[in-house]
Amino acid sequence: DYIQKNSLRDSMKLLLQIHDEVIYEVDVDMVEKVAEDVKKIMESALEGKDVKGVPVIANASSGVSWGELKEV
Repeated sequence: DYIQKNSLRDSMKLLLQIHDEVIYEVDVDMVEKVAEDVKKIMESALEGKDVKGVPVIANASSGVSWGELKEV
């Protein structure tokens, strides 16, 4: 588990998961690093024949509210 392996229990918390979307609360100083890592994890969740030639692309956004989200 990414959070345990990187000792992020106090810096990162899963708030919501709906289908293929996840919302985390992350300490401000960790946002860019965590966003990059989570994108890589999500994009590599399926491989080879499972994707049938279609790339899996994840996006990450950050903000203090829904109205202030900006892509990371």
